[in-house]
Amino acid sequence: MRSHRMGKEKGVALIDALIAVFVISTGVVGTLDLITACMTEIDYQRKITMAGMLAASKLETLDAADAIPAAVGTPTSFAPEFGGLPEYNKYEYTLAVTPIVSAGHTAPVNLTGWSAKLVLTVNFKDLNSKPHKLITTGIKTKRL
Repeated sequence: MRSHRMGKEKGVALIDALIAVFVISTGVVGTLDLITACMTEIDYQRKITMAGMLAASKLETLDAADAIPAAVGTPTSFAPEFGGLPEYNKYEYTLAVTPIVSAGHTAPVNLTGWSAKLVLTVNFKDLNSKPHKLITTGIKTKRL
């Protein structure tokens, strides 16, 4: 009689162990999925911050120049501007330049050749190679 009772307890212990393994493995898989999602989001946030800093730097450089810049229609790497560092090869920019021809509320002022709207688009890819872009704008006025 005693051995019969131990057999039932061993069967229950085996089922308990299988349920515990299932619960733990589900938790581990969920945790790994969460870690992967967090890593992807952290990478994206790091890259969007870098793209913003590069865009601001480029707009400052263009603003410091004397002349209105020419448009850059083909994607251009930031690497040459930062000593060829490979990290900057992951970021490319294009620049659209739209002349501003007049300004003023009461009496329009002719600004042809003196002022332009700059639209700088920075392209980059996230950890999953999904493309993203950051678009920034600025106004450039020709220096005397």
